[in-house]
Amino acid sequence: FSYSFMSGLLLSLVWLVYRIGMSRTTCYAFNRVVLIAGLCVALVVPAMMMYGFMNAPEAASPSDVDGIELGLPSVSVTLAPETIDALSVASYVYVAGFLISVAYMIMSIYRLLMLISKCETVHVDGKKVMIHDDDTLVSFTWGGHIVLSRTDYERNRNMVIVHETAHLERFHWVDLLFAKMVSSFTWYWPTSWMVMDELRSLHEYEADYKVVKSGVDRKDYQMLLIEKTAGVRFQSIASSFNNSSIKLRIIQMMKKQSKGTVRI
Repeated sequence: FSYSFMSGLLLSLVWLVYRIGMSRTTCYAFNRVVLIAGLCVALVVPAMMMYGFMNAPEAASPSDVDGIELGLPSVSVTLAPETIDALSVASYVYVAGFLISVAYMIMSIYRLLMLISKCETVHVDGKKVMIHDDDTLVSFTWGGHIVLSRTDYERNRNMVIVHETAHLERFHWVDLLFAKMVSSFTWYWPTSWMVMDELRSLHEYEADYKVVKSGVDRKDYQMLLIEKTAGVRFQSIASSFNNSSIKLRIIQMMKKQSKGTVRI
């Protein structure tokens, strides 16, 4: 519980720095590294602090002063049973929340695998694409699979596949799985979920940038994003086509590339 509390504090600092100084820049690859590094720091630093605390030198025995044995008598004390204190209750609540969050993540992965197992497999430009018949579910990428509805495959194949390929090539699903594990561990810190949202938005900016650079008409692509805003998505761990704010994604597409000095 103490470890997760310190991790949450560090994640709050990571989110604050990113939100104020970096979230509106177009240094997508650099920003992604910063967020992933921040998640790693939030896990490693508290562990190092607690390890150092547990292995600190023990204080000198109060019965041994300057090498003189005082010969104090030993006292045996029996403590009466205590009622459950507030910290114990908080610890139980923390464990319950952690287990619920992990269970939800496992169920999400199970749903993804079940959907993928029922898909029809086709090959487009050497890429394996999974086709399903649920038009209410938007396209997404997870675990090396590009998953499209049949309608998207027939109408918007080029734009959607370019977008999802960007997620696939950059292993965005690994980022989301890692961030989900960290946010489950620090589930009671809102900023841990905010960091995951920032990472998810950053993934979409990267994928949108690749689509625009591929030669796709920007206005047609923006209209497709607006059209897909109402679709159902696997929000937790998959890179869905309509994840993140559509307005912010369109604004990012219209921005000029940030200068390299912004990273400093």
